[in-house]
Amino acid sequence: MFNKGGFGHERLNKAIALYKDGNIDKALEYSFDALNYFSKTKDPEGLCRCYNTIGGLNFFSNQIIKAIDYYMDGLIIARKNDLHFEITRIASNVGSTLTEIGEYDLARVFFAESEEHMHHDDVKEKDENFEASTAMAYINLLSCTCLEDRIEEAEKYRDLAKKYIDQKAWNNTNTIGFNVFSAYIEYRKGNLDPTDSVLDVLTKQTIEDNGVGYDIWGSRKMLFTLLMRVNRFDLLKALLEDNEVQAAKQGNPRINAELNEMWVDYYKALDDPEEYAKHCVRYVEFIRSQKKEDNLEIARHASDRIRFKENGAGREEALVRSLLDPLTELGNRYKLDMDYRDAVTDCISKGKPISVGILDVDSFKAANDTYGHITGDEYIKKVADCVKDVLEGYGGAYRYGGDEIVILMKADTYTTADIAQKIKDKVEDLKLPNEAATAADNVTVSQGYCVGVPKFDTSLTTYMYEADIALYEVKNSGKNNYIVTGL
Repeated sequence: MFNKGGFGHERLNKAIALYKDGNIDKALEYSFDALNYFSKTKDPEGLCRCYNTIGGLNFFSNQIIKAIDYYMDGLIIARKNDLHFEITRIASNVGSTLTEIGEYDLARVFFAESEEHMHHDDVKEKDENFEASTAMAYINLLSCTCLEDRIEEAEKYRDLAKKYIDQKAWNNTNTIGFNVFSAYIEYRKGNLDPTDSVLDVLTKQTIEDNGVGYDIWGSRKMLFTLLMRVNRFDLLKALLEDNEVQAAKQGNPRINAELNEMWVDYYKALDDPEEYAKHCVRYVEFIRSQKKEDNLEIARHASDRIRFKENGAGREEALVRSLLDPLTELGNRYKLDMDYRDAVTDCISKGKPISVGILDVDSFKAANDTYGHITGDEYIKKVADCVKDVLEGYGGAYRYGGDEIVILMKADTYTTADIAQKIKDKVEDLKLPNEAATAADNVTVSQGYCVGVPKFDTSLTTYMYEADIALYEVKNSGKNNYIVTGL
């Protein structure tokens, strides 16, 4: 894909070369030239590649909000056109961006989407470095789960990444990252001694790698955390001094801020009040400077949004559509996360419960196999319409993937059970044939719900985990029913 000819791809290839030379502004100029070209020629692959590149350029310039906006523009086009290669790349970049700002739950949603598409034949055909790309995708998941201290999950992704790593052809920077996060897993499992030579080797390799871009900064941060926890202050000093050198070359405000925090934590742990105070002052000065930069980014983003609004109703409709699943017109995962955050804030302030449900079409694969995928899509649309009708005035529905629908309400147990029964009855009334089903001759649904008053640290994943267990019980008890459980 990346070797395609034509004006658009030539401009984009030039933009990437300029970025590698450190000329971000010029790279953006060439990228927008390519974007205009692909917009006129209506080339969805070219548009996806442009949005992904522009998103990356903004990310490396610390324009996080803009980066996510551009990535999502590309991802929406990729989803609409079933471009599996582009979905894999862009979803992974969204996940990496969200990981950098600590949005781990949402990051894993996008990493999972990337993983879902990465083994499609289309991806293998387009990606000349499929094994390396696949390993990198799993390393992203490894990084995210380590940062959350989800060690069992992290082990799984470490083992998956290891299958695809070819040490002879693999990028040294990414090998170091893999090794650092693997060492962290062993530390959390109690298998890493503070005097273990692996820590010396990892520190030496990291310093010799001579890089501090975002590809390796995450592993440098994790190595710092690991060395702090085992009190290897001798290695910490060498790592931090090298971080200073490399951060100066990078000139990235986010990296500089995090480096300052590392120095503060280091001297606090050493119980050196003089150096600690000095670096605290330095950190405050930096934060003041960074605040000005942040305000500039907000101003630029506000300006973009004003122009966006002035471009008319067509762009407004496009923004709304970007939050919807194209088949069912239910909300998508991004919309679910946005609405959950709003619901949590409201329910915490009022002490009211949130209800999260997962609905699954019973024996859907059998219906697809019997009647074909077009009929299967029609079934999903009709079930989605039933859910929307019942939920009107109570909450929202979101297509989570395949035949799964997530339901979000501000509702107690009684109301949730009432809604679930109405959805069950309404779907049964459709009388959509499904002769191969085990629960009935027609299409039915199974539902699992979790209800509870949230706290500030209660994630959507917590509700969905309990709802999924309830759904599993329904599936194992004959399907076509619902269970409502507590948080």
